[in-house]
Amino acid sequence: MAHSVEQHLTLEARLDKGAKNLLVDCADVRAGQEVLIVTEDEPNDYYDTRAPAHVARVATQMGTRVHAMRVPSIAGPESVPSVLAAAIAAADHTIFFSRIGDQLRFSSLDGAGTKTMCYALDSDYLASGFCTVPQAAMYEILEALERVLAAASEWRITCPLGTDLRGSCEFATSDAARPAGFTLLNFPVGTFRPLSCKDMHGRAVVSHWLTPTGVHVYEPDHLALDATVTVVVENGRVTRYEGAPETVDRVRRHYDRVAASFDIDPDVIQSWHAGIHPQTYYSRPPAENLWRWANLTFSSPRRVHFHTCGGGAPGEISWSVFDASIEVDSDRLWCDGRFEFLERDDIRTRLHKYPDAAPLYEMRTDIGV
Repeated sequence: MAHSVEQHLTLEARLDKGAKNLLVDCADVRAGQEVLIVTEDEPNDYYDTRAPAHVARVATQMGTRVHAMRVPSIAGPESVPSVLAAAIAAADHTIFFSRIGDQLRFSSLDGAGTKTMCYALDSDYLASGFCTVPQAAMYEILEALERVLAAASEWRITCPLGTDLRGSCEFATSDAARPAGFTLLNFPVGTFRPLSCKDMHGRAVVSHWLTPTGVHVYEPDHLALDATVTVVVENGRVTRYEGAPETVDRVRRHYDRVAASFDIDPDVIQSWHAGIHPQTYYSRPPAENLWRWANLTFSSPRRVHFHTCGGGAPGEISWSVFDASIEVDSDRLWCDGRFEFLERDDIRTRLHKYPDAAPLYEMRTDIGV
């Protein structure tokens, strides 16, 4: 594969490259169409203003009609403002630089236009390999991986801390028994459709934090773990927690409080997936905003995250296993947090036609853990 020319481009050229990858390769935006760009209303440290402004500028240069809309935060997908829903239904393309997109990622939206959740949280991300690796290359990886997962019978996840989990290779479903995949396009592609945990069994060693899944707003929305906690699982349900008594007690109380708030089952583990984008990174201290950290680093091969607390996709609490090895039918796809699937000859052959995909073989490990 040819060496990346990324380092020789100016910042402006890399921003243009990221914006066009989003608009053209991901959303298939064309001249004469209307592009709705949704940003967050109140000042915050989640998204910057430069990334959506640059995308709007490139979209305008492409000959599109850009409609920008700033929206307030919402409690959950059931609280979408009617004015936003109407604008989405009318637009040819909607691009979310807003947490609302994450909250709607498993929800159906009116309108025939594309809807894209953009994880370029700031202009640095938009200009980096995270957003400039061709979306088409990521789609090829995703298609090949999901084909392997669909044909497999069993998966196994292990990690250096002692995680050892097994389950059937079956994609998860929502409460409506439809596939629990994303209903929005993701830019960039960061993971695959969740795999079901309905018959998962074994032990998961959870560290660092419990984080929200990004669907509903609640406070406090995370729990910092001062020690690892081992979760013993049978048939997709928590049977017990093991660890320091005070830490275990805090975990139980966090689950019980969140479950009571939404009238859901605290012991259900709904599904899991792992990151597939080796250029994922996180440049801030995670504890500054764990919602932000969690909803970006799910793309990192170093992180496997589980959707827990509630049976509908994707539950309300996420826990993470880091630097895992993942096998399906004894076929290793991840090794110690590295996405080994990319090393296969057939995948390398498929990616050879994308010189700008070279950064996928230069994995970043800086995700704050």
